[in-house]
Amino acid sequence: MSDQPAVKRTDESVKETLESLVIAFVFAFIFRAFVVEAFVIPTGSMAPTLLGQHLRVTSDESGYRYTVDNPGTWSTSGLDRARRAGAFDPMTGAGTRLGGAVTSPGDRILVLKYIYEFTEPRRWDVVVFKDPHTPKTNFIKRLVGLPNEELVILDGNLYTRPAGSVTDSDWRVARKSDRPKVQRAVWQPVYHSQYVPLDEGARANRGPGVPTWENPWKPTRGSNWDLTDRRRYRLTGDAGELRFDFGAGDYDRHAARYAYNQFSADSTVEQIEDVRLSVHLTPKNDGQTVWFESTARLDDPELSRERVRVTIEADGRVLLEAPDRPEDRRLLTRGQITPLRGRQDVHLEWWIVDQSVHLWMDGDRLLEWTWELPMTALIERGVPAETPSLGIGLSGGSCLIHRIELDRDLFYSSANGGTDARAAYVRLGRNTRGDTLTLGPDEFFCLGDNSPRSSDGRYWRQIDPWVAYRNFDAGRDGLGIVPRRLLIGKAFFVYFPAPFPLYGNRMAFVPDFGNLRFIH
Repeated sequence: MSDQPAVKRTDESVKETLESLVIAFVFAFIFRAFVVEAFVIPTGSMAPTLLGQHLRVTSDESGYRYTVDNPGTWSTSGLDRARRAGAFDPMTGAGTRLGGAVTSPGDRILVLKYIYEFTEPRRWDVVVFKDPHTPKTNFIKRLVGLPNEELVILDGNLYTRPAGSVTDSDWRVARKSDRPKVQRAVWQPVYHSQYVPLDEGARANRGPGVPTWENPWKPTRGSNWDLTDRRRYRLTGDAGELRFDFGAGDYDRHAARYAYNQFSADSTVEQIEDVRLSVHLTPKNDGQTVWFESTARLDDPELSRERVRVTIEADGRVLLEAPDRPEDRRLLTRGQITPLRGRQDVHLEWWIVDQSVHLWMDGDRLLEWTWELPMTALIERGVPAETPSLGIGLSGGSCLIHRIELDRDLFYSSANGGTDARAAYVRLGRNTRGDTLTLGPDEFFCLGDNSPRSSDGRYWRQIDPWVAYRNFDAGRDGLGIVPRRLLIGKAFFVYFPAPFPLYGNRMAFVPDFGNLRFIH
């Protein structure tokens, strides 16, 4: 009799455990079906924001870590050829040996399902949806076109106006800078001063076709700079100026392509017009003056290229000017901050992007200026220059600057057939003048961040008959369009980034916890 209660309690404990497991499984399935689902990124169409199968590369010369698309994706012998040829370091142009490099799997992400049943999709959301051609396949892209609007891609930028509008001045550029975290996610590095080759450019012969490295930041005549430390530059006189030389080290050549795509056959060369210049500076004395300058196409359609300069004066005034204009039209906007203090490190960022200019200090936006032009003026003003003329200036005594980073913006190719070997079926851009895409109610347009290598709405040549029947009126092909019914949800978190190998080149399975991140 004394053993019976213990047996009863054991039976109840097993029963309760089984019930708890069943309930947990039920909740897990419900959660997966209706709340959050995990996906794996298979390809590099969203790189470098999200990585598909890829190779991790660390430069032998500069230590710069970067990723390149898996060359075995499109050819069984591609990986072997890449291992033999090696990769090039986008910071210095030097070759990097791949040896026995192994393929890293794609990022694993979490997707909020059915969120768009309660809130409208926003431009620049990263979304997962069913492929309109093969609905059993899931795609992940950035949502760029919204319902009831007309859109066109011109010189790397996206322009929209309300559907049905016939007014040329209704066109507006779609600014990623309206959501700064999105803009920060899509900057492409050109040169970061903390990465220099081991020999600091002393070796003349660095391999076939590889130019001798030289510091691309050049002092102007009469400037007093100490550039002995290749990673940090010190102004030793009262005033000085540095200019970026895109020709040094062939930055004009390899910066115009995506380093991630270096093993692909794509030969797309993109103009560099929208840029980010980031500088950390430590003045020796109070009241330092600093300015950034670039050339750009601004709000005057008669000027195809003019200088734009932002200056932080010794008294804290912030002035944005177009120096090439007459005095009465030179000042574009102004602001006021506390003057820069001596021996205090300050982080400044200068953005020219999507027809807007921004100045940031220590993560806060100090100044913003935007402009719009009619579409006719945008087309007739001509294409941008291949590279801008960039400069940094200081006055007010000795000052140290370091971590100078130059980035370029994501460039959406218009798929006009002129720079891409693939045939585009949704033709948008300069060489297809007047040919735009109009979205109806509950229709969206999506593009990959890796524009030269993304299979997205520009290239879809077919649509599933069931999708066409359910979503489009008779006689409308719907090519390039993602109907609302095909949206699965919003990608919001990378919960398991591509892992590292434990050691050597063996299978990668060590989690990269440092790359856990929200998706913007």
